[in-house]
Amino acid sequence: MAAANRPRTPAVVLGTFVVALSVLVAAVALTSRGQTPPAVAEFAPQPVQQIKKALDAQPDEVADKGSGAGIGASPSPSPGTTRPGASRLPSPRPALVVPRIRQCVGDPPRQTEDPQSPPCVAYSDPKLDNGGATAKGVTRNEITIAVPTQFLEDTSIAPKLATFFNKRFELYGRKLVIQPFTPTGCASGSQPDPAKMRDDAVAVDEELQAFATLAYCNASGADHHYYDALAQRKTISVTDGNLTTGVESHYAAHAPYEWNVQPGVDTILANTAQFICGKLAARPPKYAGPAQARAATRKFGLIYTRAVDGTVPDISPLRNGLKSCGQSLFEVRDDQSSDASRNGVNTMVSMQNAGVTSVLCVCNNLDTRGIYMPAASGQGYEPEWVESTYINNDLDNSYNSGNAPPDQSSHVLGVIFRNKLLPKQDMPWYWALREADPNASPSAGAYYSANSRYEQLLLLASGIQLAGPHLTPQSFAAGLFRARFPNPGAEGAPYYQARVGFDGGRHTMSADAAMFWYDPQRPGTIDPSVPGAICYVDRGRRFALGGWTRSDPVFFSGPCS
Repeated sequence: MAAANRPRTPAVVLGTFVVALSVLVAAVALTSRGQTPPAVAEFAPQPVQQIKKALDAQPDEVADKGSGAGIGASPSPSPGTTRPGASRLPSPRPALVVPRIRQCVGDPPRQTEDPQSPPCVAYSDPKLDNGGATAKGVTRNEITIAVPTQFLEDTSIAPKLATFFNKRFELYGRKLVIQPFTPTGCASGSQPDPAKMRDDAVAVDEELQAFATLAYCNASGADHHYYDALAQRKTISVTDGNLTTGVESHYAAHAPYEWNVQPGVDTILANTAQFICGKLAARPPKYAGPAQARAATRKFGLIYTRAVDGTVPDISPLRNGLKSCGQSLFEVRDDQSSDASRNGVNTMVSMQNAGVTSVLCVCNNLDTRGIYMPAASGQGYEPEWVESTYINNDLDNSYNSGNAPPDQSSHVLGVIFRNKLLPKQDMPWYWALREADPNASPSAGAYYSANSRYEQLLLLASGIQLAGPHLTPQSFAAGLFRARFPNPGAEGAPYYQARVGFDGGRHTMSADAAMFWYDPQRPGTIDPSVPGAICYVDRGRRFALGGWTRSDPVFFSGPCS
């Protein structure tokens, strides 16, 4: 009796599985050859679909795979399910060496969900020789970053943010290592000390052996001594503040070592001039107090201060810009000092007597709110205060009732160069922090410093990624200058973030601004329990040099967000 024919289905299935597995192994073997990866500028990763999962619901990931954390949350996978694209091979997996693959976001692809993140580098061969100690503070495995701790800063945040960047950015086998230290050059309650700032720079170079440093503590615009001393020692610095010497010519003279997230003072003042010419000049000062608002047209006055180290910001971009539309300035220079009798009264009396309706203060916000505004109130003088990002004259707590007289803070308007400040759950620094530590719950008081450290690390990690494996200050600069940041949605909804990049070889990451006013009565964005908020014209639409059209925008009206 002939044997019965066996069913053929299992054989077909088995054969199909063997063929598929062979193709998969062959493909992996091809990609895992010890070939030299292309230069960073040649990477052309295909856009990868963003994983839309809330950051605080994200499970731990394998370190070599970036997990896209989206803005809109979707349900987490249920136990036992497999994510789309995950390996379905039986466990244990074959011991194969595969390239590091990171999740790209968007099209064109960028590195993370932050719309300001750099073009994505998705591929790195783990066999790649990164050159080891290619520069001071760089080893085969680590990049040392000095962090001068700032007044009341939550020092646990910077290391967690570094964890995020180590995971999501391509650092070619290395990781950022945070080295905090207590600076001596701007201790709270004392005047900034240039000699001690330079001593701190020596310690960063000789003791910490750092490749780069994040921003120094606030020294009222005089902290350039720290950065300049480090530049002489070939150490990179990244800040997000305004320095009295912080203009492009100064950064270029110290290249490739000094970098700033915020625009230079020259860019700030040139934009301020175009803003005034396009939006305020030759119109009544309708946002001033009753006496000044009766004037037919605005008259502009300028207060600018000399820092305690003797340096003065270059005011010429403001003067020259205003001349182009027929405007002049009544100017007063007031030098910073520790003299307790310095009260600003003479300055404000001279402004009032000159018929100034609109005061620009290129000075520390502590001087604006603590000296000049109280002096104006004492004279019954309520001008418009035309402010900017220069040394923090554009924050929720710059003019709240505990810091400034309400009769003055209700007349503040101007231009803001930093990114639009949103509730923390809508800010990239918070997404990064929660991805690194899902249990992180920073206080409202930590918002500003956390945002600053995130932006400093974003610039730094972008430059390291774009430099390629052979990391030096020179390759860091070349990578930033070569890159074209994707900038999705820049200058508009939903985030109204600044357009970023280093076009033309500039050493500052952004150059545009939005218009704002200050409302001392509305709940703050940073801390809703405290009244006083920065409010945005047209929800924060941004303008760059040459784009300030002639119009009459409405301040002090409409939504604050």
